[in-house]
Amino acid sequence: MEKILAIDDNSDNLIVLRALLIESFPDMQFISCQSGRKGISLALEQQPDVILLDLIMPEIDGYEVCRILKENERTRIIPVIILTAARTDKENRIKALEVGADAFLTKPLDESELIVQIRAMLRIKASEDYKQNEKENLTRLVAERTRELEESQVAMLNLLEDLKEENESRKKIEMALRESETHYRTLANSGQALVWTSGIDKKCDYFNQPWLDFTGRALEQEIGDGWVAGVHPDDLPYCLDVYINAFDNHEKFSMEYRLLHVSGDYRWIQDNGSPRYNSNGEFIGYIGHCLDITEHKLNEQKIVENEKLLTNIIENIPTSLILKDANTLRYQMMNKAGEQLLGLKRELAIGKNVYEIFHLADAEYLNAKDQTALMTGAVLDDSEANLFIQGRGNLIIHTIRVPIKNDQGTIDSLVVLTEDITEKKQIEKALIESEQMYRTLLNASPEGIVILDMQHKIVEMSDIVLEIFGIPNKNDFVGENVFSFIPDKEVDKLTSVLQRTLEEGRIHQVEFMMSRFDKSLFHCELSTTLIHDANGNPKSYMAILRDITERKEIERQLLRTERMVSLGEMASAMAHEINQPLLSISLSIDNLLMKMKQANVVDEAYFTNKSTKIFEDVSRISRLIDHVRTFSRDHDREKPLPFDINESIRNAVAMISEQFLNHGVRVTLELDQDIPLVRGNVYQLEQVVLNLLTNAKDAVEEKENTQHDFEMHIEVRTYHDERFNYLEIKDNGVGIHSNDIDQIMLPFYTTKDVGKGTGLGLSISYGIVKEMGGTIQIESEWMIGSLFRVCLPFMPIQQEMAWV
Repeated sequence: MEKILAIDDNSDNLIVLRALLIESFPDMQFISCQSGRKGISLALEQQPDVILLDLIMPEIDGYEVCRILKENERTRIIPVIILTAARTDKENRIKALEVGADAFLTKPLDESELIVQIRAMLRIKASEDYKQNEKENLTRLVAERTRELEESQVAMLNLLEDLKEENESRKKIEMALRESETHYRTLANSGQALVWTSGIDKKCDYFNQPWLDFTGRALEQEIGDGWVAGVHPDDLPYCLDVYINAFDNHEKFSMEYRLLHVSGDYRWIQDNGSPRYNSNGEFIGYIGHCLDITEHKLNEQKIVENEKLLTNIIENIPTSLILKDANTLRYQMMNKAGEQLLGLKRELAIGKNVYEIFHLADAEYLNAKDQTALMTGAVLDDSEANLFIQGRGNLIIHTIRVPIKNDQGTIDSLVVLTEDITEKKQIEKALIESEQMYRTLLNASPEGIVILDMQHKIVEMSDIVLEIFGIPNKNDFVGENVFSFIPDKEVDKLTSVLQRTLEEGRIHQVEFMMSRFDKSLFHCELSTTLIHDANGNPKSYMAILRDITERKEIERQLLRTERMVSLGEMASAMAHEINQPLLSISLSIDNLLMKMKQANVVDEAYFTNKSTKIFEDVSRISRLIDHVRTFSRDHDREKPLPFDINESIRNAVAMISEQFLNHGVRVTLELDQDIPLVRGNVYQLEQVVLNLLTNAKDAVEEKENTQHDFEMHIEVRTYHDERFNYLEIKDNGVGIHSNDIDQIMLPFYTTKDVGKGTGLGLSISYGIVKEMGGTIQIESEWMIGSLFRVCLPFMPIQQEMAWV
């Protein structure tokens, strides 16, 4: 039955030890006490097999207890295992071994390691007991034999007989010693400890089987100095130095080094060595036992790395972290951010309290908050406070106080986390002011402004938008999808506009039909801009809306006015167009009457020819009047239809050809007969052609006034490529000054003399072409001539560009 003595001033630790050992040693006798002196008495009285000794105790500590036990002859051979959580460094391990400790374990205890150590110590104790008993027996026998020799000097035969018996006894003792040695080796090989012995020459002469299993080498390879081949090269000098120094001084030693494992990896072992003596007290070498502590070392390393990581995190976090003593509220620790916050080196702050660092009013406030946190024992969040820092001025801080409790549940320190939120508060104030300015500008704009998120929901709208759409309450519409205000036929156009805005960033002046709150429709002009967030990612759309219903009506009236102006300018040409066939009719009738008077009879062929000519001229007059009537009608509300642009050109030229001819202006046509159709209003494009032809006529006549023998010429040409139809009207007139070209399309801007133009013709023409998805390009050189090029997309492409 094992007898184990545990010495620890903490009763809870004794209970834990008993619980850990009872399963592995169910028949053990567990003896315990809570002081060193009592432990020494129990060791002398009970003679335990193993002593478990705590290092830190009142009165006398574990070092002194171990030294007293090892110096006492009665307790010297009892193995002592030091158990402590207080000191784990190498120097303290060595000190424990120097006073005689046989092993050293740190708390919290690893159960398996504790059991292994105790079993190894029990085997060593059993071996020591056995040798001690044998020694005592031998001593007793020698004493008896000596006494018998002194008492028996009677006869030589008796003496010889006694010597013979003594010799036989010695042989038996030697045999018992050999059996003891075998028993010892059996014990050494049965445990998990790696056991070795060496002679007085420092050469190892024995390694147990666990050692050989660990290294995977044969005994012949390890004995002598062979074992050093397995020691890690970085650890070998230290290992040999400890071993040789201890050997030379016949002292116990304990060291940690890496030994090559059979797996090919180096594993950490703790090697504890003790000097050996024979029965005469002569030094005969060393015995050592080693334990695999790799997992323990890895755990220690991990703890150190975690501590370094935690220290690094605490030191480098941007939040000020200060640790205060709960009793004195003096600073115990401060990180780098704390130094920056206080403008004070930590060496100057440690040991001080708030009254020694801050102004009195601030110190009183901070101290009161600290006391509140300590009294409640709860985390205290002080979201905002004003604080004056010497050298930094007034700051606004956010502080969190965290009471820290020890193992007994008592608060022993206070962690104070502080963030300087001065800049944040200034930004918040600036944001509020910016928001107020934003809303002022939003509502002060004469145009409606709507902000949409990327899902096309309304985020914000100006007051003008409420008026335009007749919305009674803005809050009822914020969050709604903007497509709820768009007629079905305009949905695709708005979708295209938003997609193009996402791609290009901005779209200008696209016309839509919108739906008011009362479902009535109105004309609207829309411009959109993409808004990005701070990272440059699309955040929202800004749409600027203009109600152009009134403007569209004015444009329609201007278009009609311009059409009437064009008709007025063509009046003389139309008079000539009508007078010429009327004169022809008059002459034909006079000729016919004269023929009838002369011959009193009319030739049938002659009559048929004359009457046919009269009817042709009447039809010509009728067609001209019908076309003028149709041209002058309002076509704005007619549905766009496919047509051939050559048709508009021929109609326009038919109305002014005689006028141009009378003025000496030659017009030539070069029309593409395979030109694709476009969608729009044939009469509106006819008005564009008339306007461009009229401007060309004015330009060549103005040049003819300054140059004699000048041939006035206007060329009209059409052609197409893969996407567009082109209509070019080129003249050899006076041209346009370069500083006028950029403005010539503006309403009411004209380069003609007063009374010769309204300044609306080109502007209206540009609007007509734009509605068809096209553009007007101008090329001109002063006194050389001008070229106006109208670009119109094919009908399928117009449908693709319907949003433009």
